Amino acid sequence: MRLNEATLSGAAGAAIAVLVAAVLASLGPVIAAPAKAPPARSDKLDAAREECIDAARDAQQHEQAIAELERTIILLGRDAEGRQRGLDESRAEQARLLGTLAHLSRDPPERPAYAPAAAIERMRGEMLLQGTLPGLRAQARALAGEIERIAATTLSVTSGADISGCLS
Repeated sequence: MRLNEATLSGAAGAAIAVLVAAVLASLGPVIAAPAKAPPARSDKLDAAREECIDAARDAQQHEQAIAELERTIILLGRDAEGRQRGLDESRAEQARLLGTLAHLSRDPPERPAYAPAAAIERMRGEMLLQGTLPGLRAQARALAGEIERIAATTLSVTSGADISGCLS
């Protein structure tokens, strides 16, 4: 009886298949059950995992703090821009105020012993001046305070932007 090649290869293939199936069946429990790591290695992995989680949590907290700082810098910048716009819009009023104060400082009102105007006119002028000077001084102090606040806010924004740039 002569075996042809197809029969031989079919029989050999079947035998190999049976052999592979037997080997896989015997290895099944070994493959299905993962190998247990030594306890020391498992503890090291758990510790490393915890360190990574802590580092990620710290990174998130730092990112939130940076975002808060950037938001504060933006708000301060907008506030400074708004105040500067307000100062720019009131330039004419500021010029009048400073001009009046400069005029009064160069030529302060005096009480002449003799005056061509009637006494009542002098009294009215003096009362008007006494009522006006405190208001002018208050306006000048308010203007100076606003300029100082704008300068401080601008400085805060620029220094905050420098810090934020370093943190990013």
